[in-house]
Amino acid sequence: MNVYQGMSQHPDVSTSVDEACQSIPDAVDLFIVFSSASYDPDDVLKELQARYPSTPVIGCTTSGEYLQGKHYNESIVITGLETPQVDWEIQLIKGLGEFDSTQATDTVNMLLSAHDLDPDNLPYSELFSLLFVDGVSMQEEHVASLLGDALDGIPLIGGSAGDDLKFTKTSLYHQSGVHSDAAVLVIGRSTHPFKLIKHQHLQPSSHRIAVTRADPENRRVYEIDGYPAVVAYARALGVNPEDLSTDDTFLRPLTIEFNKELYTRSIQAIHDDQSISFYCAIEEGMVLNVSTPTDMVEALEEALSDVDAEFMLGCNCILRSLEAKGKDLHDQLGDVIMSHSKNFIAFDTYGEQHQGLHINQTFVALAFAS
Repeated sequence: MNVYQGMSQHPDVSTSVDEACQSIPDAVDLFIVFSSASYDPDDVLKELQARYPSTPVIGCTTSGEYLQGKHYNESIVITGLETPQVDWEIQLIKGLGEFDSTQATDTVNMLLSAHDLDPDNLPYSELFSLLFVDGVSMQEEHVASLLGDALDGIPLIGGSAGDDLKFTKTSLYHQSGVHSDAAVLVIGRSTHPFKLIKHQHLQPSSHRIAVTRADPENRRVYEIDGYPAVVAYARALGVNPEDLSTDDTFLRPLTIEFNKELYTRSIQAIHDDQSISFYCAIEEGMVLNVSTPTDMVEALEEALSDVDAEFMLGCNCILRSLEAKGKDLHDQLGDVIMSHSKNFIAFDTYGEQHQGLHINQTFVALAFAS
């Protein structure tokens, strides 16, 4: 595996793509592109394809970019991969609200067929999948769940595209063009050893609460334990509802446990009617746990303790990034990453996907062994 990387913060798209591609040779097998919404994504793709017209492209707009352990904003970061031991098959999914189980199965089978694989006889140890999805569509749960079922054991990680915290429009890169209300699914087949990583630095407390009235489609909870959502959440934190701060909601998200794994549901907003909006859908009857944060740097080191990667592709929740910024931890976290991977690219997401679930405040990654 050969990895070629570059970045630029030049405001001119053509110059920025030129700078980011300086070390990338004429022929690579795949481009991974993450760009700030300050750049027109159509122009970014046009400039990249003018230089490399036959190379497949995956990626998206972001709310923060990473390359080689460094965190950037208002940048373009690009990785070109030569992967003789990895085959990549890519499919664009359009119209997320109308996406159904039949389309999910057809999409997965199409990609498996492109690998010359029989869905009934798969080499699971050689397969992985990546998902990049519109981050303001509010369809991530829907899409991830359907694809998780259709993949039937092929591991999935992914991230929701961002737009620098504007929450208006996010875009996906695909060789056919730039798309919104869309997702890009990749199924890779690799004889190069790899590992999929899921990490968060939160621990559940002993305090459990139950959602008793909610609007899952709009990710809004109105009642918890039969009380107005804000009242019940504040009580669980041991504070008065009127004293709830952004730090409280930011650092004390709710979690669920599934198959012995912890998954986070982060709070987006508290409303005047005492309801709470989340970055993930929460259904009535769901039992949640109020979490507490641990040391982010130590937790990341522990999560990567057995990783020695030639290349790592990551999706990092924007809330983790904002916490790291507030605590001045980006450089320390980058040092941890680079002590476990020779090459690294990632982006700040509006949510992460792991298997068939859409989650928050998590770092997920695909790591190819050294």
